[in-house]
Amino acid sequence: MNQDSFPSFYIPATLIDRELDALVIGTSGWEVTVQIPCWPINGKQENIAILRSSSTAGGCGTNVAVFMGRLGGKVSLITRLGDDKNSQSVFDELNKS
Repeated sequence: MNQDSFPSFYIPATLIDRELDALVIGTSGWEVTVQIPCWPINGKQENIAILRSSSTAGGCGTNVAVFMGRLGGKVSLITRLGDDKNSQSVFDELNKS
């Protein structure tokens, strides 16, 4: 990779100066989990009923940050969010946790 095209990353001083238990750098997203009655059979195409679904904030970085916060840790998360309603839901969950 050409050194001129390689992105440069830095952590803002406002984050460095804070006292934290962890600084998490990772992904954030909106996850949908479904419960199904059985696994599809290999090589077959069939419709499978969805018994229940739930949606929540997720992603590797988000999961670590949220659960550390719920356990009482002081944590900051560096991630990237979009500007749609699901991104707002992720942001709200991070603030709550």
